[in-house]
Amino acid sequence: MTAFEWMGVPEGLWEGRAAMATPDPYTVELWVTPLTAVGSRVFDLALYDHQRKGWMETGVARLDFFDDAETARFLNAFLQGEPVKVQDGLSFGRKLAARLFAPNELGEGWKVVEQRRGGRPIRLELVLPSDLDTGPNTPAPRVALDDIPFELLADGGSGGFWFRRPGWSLIRTFKDLPAIKYEIPKEARALLAWANTLVPSEDGTDKTLDEAIFDAHETAFEREVRAMGREPRALRRATPETLEEHLRERPETPLFALVAHGEAKGGTVVLHAEEGSDEGTSVLARDFAGMC
Repeated sequence: MTAFEWMGVPEGLWEGRAAMATPDPYTVELWVTPLTAVGSRVFDLALYDHQRKGWMETGVARLDFFDDAETARFLNAFLQGEPVKVQDGLSFGRKLAARLFAPNELGEGWKVVEQRRGGRPIRLELVLPSDLDTGPNTPAPRVALDDIPFELLADGGSGGFWFRRPGWSLIRTFKDLPAIKYEIPKEARALLAWANTLVPSEDGTDKTLDEAIFDAHETAFEREVRAMGREPRALRRATPETLEEHLRERPETPLFALVAHGEAKGGTVVLHAEEGSDEGTSVLARDFAGMC
């Protein structure tokens, strides 16, 4: 599993809204505030239910994770972009969920949320302190609060990652930062780019994926974008050059989705080396950001 893999499209997300009881998510906020001073590894927690417009349970959690050598090794590897096992990611996600939603504290409130949502997907808004400067006296080693991969939250037992469930989402927000409103221009376009390059298969050969997967992405993307009153576009078998060209075109393209492989070491996406070729070429995250 790589950083790109767990940020990818959750399984089943493109099956459409009919797969959900309702397209409207059940929104809750999780406030994470240092218990003592800036730099504290112990945090006050509070859960707010948007639908009921009220605060629910509160609790306390320690989030330094260096009291657990196995978890510390996983986080160090993950944050450095090294390959890690999916099972190790699940193990971390379950430990994180256990700390955040401990029994008889936030756990009780979370159980109520799961009952109230009635099958709706959950939108979890994570509210972090805006001042994350830890100061010179913070014990080391540590993981900064904004580095913790909350996106890996997972169920215990045989359950999987929460945010691979259809429609579930995690939104990071920061307390007391000024809000900036952005309106997408009516004439703006939305671009879906995909790259179906050769990847190793179980029989030892290199193969591309079934292109029906990408056709399904295009169909769902076009449907949703047109419902927003915007113009969808698709870039098939994207190369670095064709992708950059499409993103530079006017009118602007403020909505952009990419479906592509990443490398095991993390920090890259794989596009087609050239048009008409299935060979891949790696694009570093910083170069990809520059295109955007």
